Amino acid sequence: MDDTALSNLTGTEQIKVMENLTQQAAGWLLGLTARTMRDWPTIPRGADGRYNAAALVKWQAGRVERANLADTEYETLLTIAEATDIEGLGGAVKTLRDLRRDYGAGILAEFGEILLGKWGEILDASPEHFGAPTPADLRQKDEARRKADAEAEARRELRIATICDACKKLRRGRRWIKAGPPAGFVVMADLCPACAAAAR
Repeated sequence: MDDTALSNLTGTEQIKVMENLTQQAAGWLLGLTARTMRDWPTIPRGADGRYNAAALVKWQAGRVERANLADTEYETLLTIAEATDIEGLGGAVKTLRDLRRDYGAGILAEFGEILLGKWGEILDASPEHFGAPTPADLRQKDEARRKADAEAEARRELRIATICDACKKLRRGRRWIKAGPPAGFVVMADLCPACAAAAR
């Protein structure tokens, strides 16, 4: 169709043409190669493989330009993506599959935009949450680990002291006495008979 023939079309007929662009024409409109048009999953296309110019313009306005990554950097991104626990997302995967069935592949584009925003929030978050651990963080983590190990060892050796949660007395067999727990014992809370009766 030459320029003269195109200009002879009515507005409605021109819109009809732009609603059914070929891959080559759609690529020209977006400034992308045919291979990119084929491989980019979020580019909106019809079930017949044709492209709607209005949908392409809307998509182009909202998209983020792809980064030109080296293979090593791209491999890092693939590793991060593949580290996602898909089995732990069984319910989410089923829901997305149902949505894709009902709304088509465009639902993945919508989901991708949501993920893009969420990851942007994560990367912009404070270093305290997502940065490298500080020396204080490492000391706190090491102290917590040591405490957990000591408590586990005490439980294995039955070094467990029961303290009344109300009067703070220590259980010693049948008696409850005013005393603190022995050193190296794990403390368990309970109510002595007197405090349990008063609470009823």
